[in-house]
Amino acid sequence: MLTQLLPPSKDKRPLAKTPVTFELLYTLHTYLATLYHGQDLNTPAPFLALRDAIILNLSFFGLLRRSDAAALSPSSIEYSPAHTFALAHITRSKTDQQGDGYTLPVILTNHSYDWSHTLDLYLQLRRPHNILFPTYNSRAKAIIHTSPITPAGLARILPNRIS
Repeated sequence: MLTQLLPPSKDKRPLAKTPVTFELLYTLHTYLATLYHGQDLNTPAPFLALRDAIILNLSFFGLLRRSDAAALSPSSIEYSPAHTFALAHITRSKTDQQGDGYTLPVILTNHSYDWSHTLDLYLQLRRPHNILFPTYNSRAKAIIHTSPITPAGLARILPNRIS
């Protein structure tokens, strides 16, 4: 299905990491939108599709590390006045030696791609514990709103959605 989007490799060794291109991100976002658009976002499958779309877009357009994206909270996202970009306030980071945190701009729209409405939809959902990206327990088939997703959990999103 989506594995056809990955570029063929001449090297027979397995790739450690496949780079995400804009075309792959756009295709994944379009695919995920079919899973959550018009669905009840209080059920796990549509909610997770929307969550994954937001994580992929925030990480790609904000150039965020997995640990930075996992550490975000709903209050750490702020819109620009023109609503063309958002500011992501990173409270802690691997490269922040002073522990002051920093703010990164995240592009929401350009001439061919606008995901600001998706971010609006996600930020309007009720968050009982101020966690932006809750984890999912696959055994219980339930979203755990009291536990944030881990950087390792973020690493599994793209391979799980492509296969």
